[in-house]
Amino acid sequence: MTRSIRFAATLPYPAYQGVRRPYLRFRLSHRERTSPTLLGLVDSGADYVTVPATVGQLLGFDLATLPTERVVAPDGNHYALYRADVTMLCQGKSFALTVLFNPGRGFGYSLLGRRGLFEQLLFAFDEQAKVLLVRR
Repeated sequence: MTRSIRFAATLPYPAYQGVRRPYLRFRLSHRERTSPTLLGLVDSGADYVTVPATVGQLLGFDLATLPTERVVAPDGNHYALYRADVTMLCQGKSFALTVLFNPGRGFGYSLLGRRGLFEQLLFAFDEQAKVLLVRR
C-alpha cells in the first residue's frame, strides 16, 4: 500500500555559521512569559527538545528546583539537564511539551528531538534540495 503525504511547508535549510542544516525557528512560553524566537536543529536522533538554560531562566524557571534528566550525549558523556513543561509555538501551531534546559555551553542552537515534537509535526528531509518539509 502506498501512502501519500502532503507537507504544508517547504523550508530551505538556513545557514548557521556558514553551514546549511534543517534548522527551524520556534518560541517557548510558560505562564505569561514567552522566549524570543529560537533556532533549533531538527534532529531525529535526539530524544528530547533541548534548549539553553538561559531560556529557562527567561521563562521564569528556577533551575535549582526543577527535576533533572540524565542524558547520554553523542560523545558518550552523561549530563544532567533540567526538565520542565512548556508550550511550544512552531509553524503556526501551539502545543505542550517537555523540554530539557542545558546548563552547559551547548552548540549555540537548540536540538529539536522526537519526544513531544514529532507527535505534533511531521518532518521529511530533502538533502538534495536542502529543504525541510513540515506537516502540521
